[in-house]
Amino acid sequence: MPDIIVCAKGLGAGYVPVGAVIAHERIGGQILSASGQFIHGHTYAGNPLACAAAAAVLEYVQTHGLVAAAGRKGEALRRELEPLRAFRGVEEVRGLGLMWGIEFAVPPDHPAAAAPGRAVVEAAFRNGLLVYPAGGSLEGSTVNQILVGPPLTIADAEIAELGGLLRRSVREALA
Repeated sequence: MPDIIVCAKGLGAGYVPVGAVIAHERIGGQILSASGQFIHGHTYAGNPLACAAAAAVLEYVQTHGLVAAAGRKGEALRRELEPLRAFRGVEEVRGLGLMWGIEFAVPPDHPAAAAPGRAVVEAAFRNGLLVYPAGGSLEGSTVNQILVGPPLTIADAEIAELGGLLRRSVREALA
C-alpha cells in the first residue's frame, strides 16, 4: 500500500479537470495529530461538479472491478505486444498493466522528419488506430517511441484488435 497517491485526468472521466492527493491513514494521521487540521485549500479547490464527477468515476471503477481487471487485461495486452520484439527496428517493448511503450531504433544519420516512431503513428492512424507519439532527446524531438494506453474498460476483443492493428502498422512503417 503506497503512502501517497497523486492522480488526475481519468478521475474526471474526461469531462472536468480534477486531481487528488490520497494519503494513507498513517500519513494523514500524522498531519492531523500535529495541528488538528489539514489546511490545503486553493482558489480553484473544491469544485462541486469536479468532485461529483470524481466520486462517480471512483464508484464506477469499484462497482465494475476495473482495478482487478486491469491486471488481467494488461497481461492480454502484453501477449499482443510481445510479438513486436521480433520486428527489425523495434528496440524495446515495455510496460505494466494497460500502459505500454514501444521504442524503435533510430540510426544516427536518420532525419527527424522520417523517424520510425512517426512512421508507425501515421501507419496506425491510416489503419484506424490512435497511438501516442513519444520521444525527444538532447538533439531534438525525434519520435522514436509510441505509447499504448487503452482505457480500463477495453474489451478482450478490442485488445486483440489493437494488437493486430499495431503489428500491421509496425510492419508497414518499418518495411
